[in-house]
Amino acid sequence: MKKFWFLLVAILVLSLGLIAAGCPATDDNSNGTEAEEHDDDHDDDDEDEHDDDDSNESADSDADTTGAPSISITVPESGSEVAGPDVEVTTEVEAFEVVNKPGEEAAEGEGHIHWNVDGGLDTPTYEAEFTVTDLGAGEHTIQAKLHNNDHTLYEGADTAEATITVTE
Repeated sequence: MKKFWFLLVAILVLSLGLIAAGCPATDDNSNGTEAEEHDDDHDDDDEDEHDDDDSNESADSDADTTGAPSISITVPESGSEVAGPDVEVTTEVEAFEVVNKPGEEAAEGEGHIHWNVDGGLDTPTYEAEFTVTDLGAGEHTIQAKLHNNDHTLYEGADTAEATITVTE
């Protein structure tokens, strides 16, 4: 049993270390979850290869980018019970284009999402849908925030929040 816990802790520490190395965190707390995705394939050498493809296109090309930017968590609904340990999360973003341009300059009306569980380490995603993995049974609060391409918080946008109860 000790071997199992040691292995689990080692995997979590390595995963969180890799995430923290690629993207600055806004909180030093760890939440014990792993990101399903974290794609930072943006070498300067490969930049010319991607100029003609759709790799930097919006996750939602029909996004309304007029008005004040906002984000909300639509699935799961706050107050709901969901089966765990993995939870699919869907956000709705308005007046903001979710794009895969990590490390580029901040640009008005575009960027990506950072999410966390229970106030832990922020995890970036470049899609409006993501999966929170390995949630234990009980109450958890999922937060999602809009960030600029350079990973700074997007000014003027509120934090979306959903508190759920995970069942196993």
